Amino acid sequence: MASVLLLFLILMSPSFIVSAAVDHRVCPFQSLYNFGDSISDVGNLIRLPTGARTSAARLPYGETTFHIPTGRSSNGLLMIDYIAMALRLPLLNPYLNPNAPVDHGVNFAVAGSTALDSSFFRARNVHVPASNSPLSTQLNWFRNHLNRVCHNPTECAHRLEHALVFMGEIGGNDYNNAFFQGKMCGSPGVPVCPNPARRIHWDGIHLTQEAYMHMAQQLIGNILPRIC
Repeated sequence: MASVLLLFLILMSPSFIVSAAVDHRVCPFQSLYNFGDSISDVGNLIRLPTGARTSAARLPYGETTFHIPTGRSSNGLLMIDYIAMALRLPLLNPYLNPNAPVDHGVNFAVAGSTALDSSFFRARNVHVPASNSPLSTQLNWFRNHLNRVCHNPTECAHRLEHALVFMGEIGGNDYNNAFFQGKMCGSPGVPVCPNPARRIHWDGIHLTQEAYMHMAQQLIGNILPRIC
């Protein structure tokens, strides 16, 4: 999470802020694939057996844009949502929603996931949640997805040639699991931000929709114009 805060401070510093306007040239990307943890999970964790009991599975999470909890660890949209919209693509569906359209990409991120495999932590007597879906698992999901949507390697190559693969933040939980012992913000009796439109933090760990929007604007305004 510290890395995300540092990124946000850099993006919002006066020396970094420039116009986030993106011209109307057509980007070459026809699909978007995302990997990561709660910073970019749009609904995978809540579809795992233990996910229905997590904070993101209930209001006030999702209250601003969707008016229902979607599994996003924020009051509304995440940075990956704004990136998809900037590419003129639909919002990504979670991989674990088997009935959702996947023509324009998939989101494989799972809140609470680690970069290293669970076996690494078990060998060191560090507890990780049963829902942990490390990067290796997400990459296996990606392979399974390609096997389903491609009829042959040539078709897969063509699909990936026009795809943007986005690696969201992942790795913070690798050390957080060893240190966090208190209640998760957003749990019953633990408040979330009462005015998210004017704040950076939503629940003490995750950012608000407003913060993600500004971060995405800087990314979109500074990087996408170079490739679109």
